[in-house]
Amino acid sequence: MIGSYVSLGLLNELWRTQDKRQKNLVHFLSALSLGGGVWSMHFVGMLAYDMEMVHKYDLTITFISMLIAASVAYGFVFIVRTFKQNFLTYVLSSIV
Repeated sequence: MIGSYVSLGLLNELWRTQDKRQKNLVHFLSALSLGGGVWSMHFVGMLAYDMEMVHKYDLTITFISMLIAASVAYGFVFIVRTFKQNFLTYVLSSIV
Protein backbone atom coordinates (compact mmCIF):
# COMPACT_ATOMS: atom_id res chain seq x y z
CA MET A 1 0.00 0.00 0.00
CA ILE A 2 2.84 2.38 0.83
CA GLY A 3 4.59 1.55 -2.46
CA SER A 4 1.46 2.47 -4.41
CA TYR A 5 1.01 5.66 -2.44
CA VAL A 6 4.60 6.74 -3.01
CA SER A 7 4.39 5.84 -6.70
CA LEU A 8 1.21 7.86 -7.22
CA GLY A 9 2.75 10.81 -5.38
CA LEU A 10 5.78 10.61 -7.64
CA LEU A 11 3.51 10.43 -10.71
CA ASN A 12 1.91 13.65 -9.57
CA GLU A 13 5.38 15.18 -9.33
CA LEU A 14 6.23 13.73 -12.76
CA TRP A 15 3.40 15.67 -14.42
CA ARG A 16 4.46 18.93 -12.73
CA THR A 17 8.19 18.68 -13.47
CA GLN A 18 9.51 20.43 -16.58
CA ASP A 19 13.17 19.31 -16.44
CA LYS A 20 13.69 16.18 -18.59
CA ARG A 21 16.48 14.78 -16.38
CA GLN A 22 14.35 15.15 -13.27
CA LYS A 23 11.37 13.60 -15.09
CA ASN A 24 13.47 10.53 -15.93
CA LEU A 25 14.62 10.19 -12.33
CA VAL A 26 11.09 10.54 -10.95
CA HIS A 27 9.87 8.04 -13.58
CA PHE A 28 12.47 5.50 -12.47
CA LEU A 29 11.77 6.02 -8.76
CA SER A 30 8.01 5.78 -9.27
CA ALA A 31 8.40 2.50 -11.15
CA LEU A 32 10.80 1.15 -8.54
CA SER A 33 8.49 1.98 -5.64
CA LEU A 34 5.40 0.54 -7.37
CA GLY A 35 7.21 -2.58 -8.62
CA GLY A 36 8.90 -3.10 -5.26
CA GLY A 37 5.58 -2.74 -3.45
CA VAL A 38 3.81 -5.25 -5.67
CA TRP A 39 6.76 -7.65 -5.52
CA SER A 40 7.09 -7.46 -1.74
CA MET A 41 3.36 -8.09 -1.27
CA HIS A 42 3.59 -11.26 -3.35
CA PHE A 43 6.85 -12.35 -1.74
CA VAL A 44 5.42 -12.01 1.77
CA GLY A 45 2.45 -14.07 0.61
CA MET A 46 4.83 -16.77 -0.65
CA LEU A 47 6.65 -16.77 2.68
CA ALA A 48 3.37 -17.10 4.56
CA TYR A 49 2.31 -20.18 2.58
CA ASP A 50 3.07 -23.33 4.58
CA MET A 51 4.40 -26.12 2.36
CA GLU A 52 4.99 -29.65 3.53
CA MET A 53 8.37 -29.85 1.84
CA VAL A 54 11.81 -28.33 2.09
CA HIS A 55 12.21 -25.13 0.11
CA LYS A 56 14.69 -22.31 -0.17
CA TYR A 57 15.00 -19.05 -2.05
CA ASP A 58 17.84 -18.23 -4.40
CA LEU A 59 18.91 -14.61 -3.94
CA THR A 60 19.67 -14.15 -7.65
CA ILE A 61 16.29 -15.43 -8.85
CA THR A 62 14.53 -13.48 -6.12
CA PHE A 63 16.27 -10.26 -7.20
CA ILE A 64 15.46 -10.96 -10.87
CA SER A 65 11.80 -11.41 -9.98
CA MET A 66 11.83 -7.97 -8.34
CA LEU A 67 13.43 -6.47 -11.45
CA ILE A 68 10.66 -7.98 -13.57
CA ALA A 69 8.01 -6.38 -11.36
CA ALA A 70 9.82 -3.02 -11.53
CA SER A 71 10.13 -3.31 -15.33
CA VAL A 72 6.39 -3.88 -15.71
CA ALA A 73 5.76 -0.91 -13.41
CA TYR A 74 8.16 1.13 -15.57
CA GLY A 75 5.97 0.31 -18.57
CA PHE A 76 2.87 1.40 -16.67
CA VAL A 77 4.48 4.70 -15.68
CA PHE A 78 5.68 5.18 -19.27
CA ILE A 79 2.13 4.83 -20.59
CA VAL A 80 0.77 7.23 -18.00
CA ARG A 81 3.62 9.68 -18.65
CA THR A 82 3.52 9.82 -22.44
CA PHE A 83 -0.06 9.16 -23.51
CA LYS A 84 -2.90 11.66 -23.32
CA GLN A 85 -4.92 11.16 -20.13
CA ASN A 86 -8.22 9.58 -21.17
CA PHE A 87 -10.21 6.41 -20.59
CA LEU A 88 -8.23 4.38 -23.14
CA THR A 89 -4.95 5.30 -21.45
CA TYR A 90 -6.30 4.14 -18.10
CA VAL A 91 -7.47 0.83 -19.59
CA LEU A 92 -4.14 0.24 -21.36
CA SER A 93 -2.08 1.04 -18.27
CA SER A 94 -4.33 -1.21 -16.15
CA ILE A 95 -3.72 -4.09 -18.54
CA VAL A 96 0.04 -3.56 -18.32
